[in-house]
Amino acid sequence: MVRPVASFARTAKAITAGVNDDGRLEIFYTGTDKTLYHDWQSTPATLPTVETPNAPNNPNPWLGQTLFGKGNKANQVSLGQNSDDRLEIFYVGTSSDLFHGYQTKVIKPPHKESAADWSPQSRIAKLSAKRVTSVLDQSGFLYALYVGMKNKADYAQQSAAPSVAQPATLNSWNAGGSFPQNAKQIAAASNADGRPEVFCVGTDNKLSHIWMTADIDRTGSNQNLVMSGSSPANPGVCPNLINVLVAITITRDLVVGWTTGPTKGFSIQLNAYSAPNSKCYWQQYGFSLEGSTLQGWVNNWGPKGALLNSWYNMMKFKNYTIPVGTQFQISLGNDPTTGNVSAFSCTVFDGSGTKLASLTKKLKSVKGGSAKNLAPIKAFELDNIQRITNYSSAT
Repeated sequence: MVRPVASFARTAKAITAGVNDDGRLEIFYTGTDKTLYHDWQSTPATLPTVETPNAPNNPNPWLGQTLFGKGNKANQVSLGQNSDDRLEIFYVGTSSDLFHGYQTKVIKPPHKESAADWSPQSRIAKLSAKRVTSVLDQSGFLYALYVGMKNKADYAQQSAAPSVAQPATLNSWNAGGSFPQNAKQIAAASNADGRPEVFCVGTDNKLSHIWMTADIDRTGSNQNLVMSGSSPANPGVCPNLINVLVAITITRDLVVGWTTGPTKGFSIQLNAYSAPNSKCYWQQYGFSLEGSTLQGWVNNWGPKGALLNSWYNMMKFKNYTIPVGTQFQISLGNDPTTGNVSAFSCTVFDGSGTKLASLTKKLKSVKGGSAKNLAPIKAFELDNIQRITNYSSAT
């Protein structure tokens, strides 16, 4: 049985809808002047609840029209959902720039959603679009699929697994690329095994689709593998990781292809997620080879930028080459009382196991290494080989 139409007593030009983690519906829409609004249920709706929007004494009212941001305007809107069930809005601005905004926390009872639970708008990788939608892949990364300004079916994708405990990861996107189709409309959905499939109406009105043909391996090159632990006493609750050690063995000669200019060398790094509510929310330890010089470094971050950022020369490799068989080890030491990472070591061995160079630093001896800037870690990623764009950071 379908209820008669109930009006929201407002007007709109475009609309999208989604379901929050706690089961409440939420809508985003543009007014007749293209101003972007949203509205959401205060509690999940179940029969026989009457859902007349904003009605007095209604046990399940909608909250009412709320500006999204500071009067942001949009030509078209689409709502996606992250792997942790946070909603994320994608929209094409009136200047054709591609924007997104996202919930900064998973909304669960007894928390009541408010406009403050959403990030400000942010442009995705300086992209422009005519239409946009989104889809989640089988490894939990969100894709923004859009019709570009040249009527190509294009995509952008999250470049890091988003975690509300690490705010920087919530707005981490790269520009992606293009599909072979021309398009004027685009839609997407996930198959039963999680693989995304994209559907397009072409500029010639022909209907086409393209699908992911294999699982995604996020363990190689500049992709990430997240590792964490769980306590038998508290299943599903990740304890602090203690005395982490990773080893990387080079299976063929690695040669620096860039030795000058804005992009040079490559890096191997352990990226660690700090415990929630830590001032230091993102910890990085690793090696970089710029030209022939190998460096070990620490580069840890807080919400306002780098807290620790120190680099140390370790040795030189001949001919800008790391020989096959070379092994790199990164290890972390912890304070036994707090669990904070308190030291790191970088060690290099040749193919026969002979130690070539070693670096060990207590973080309290590093600039910025005060107790308030240290934290335990709950999980880590290993980024294998990447080009580095400047002296003080790796991308």
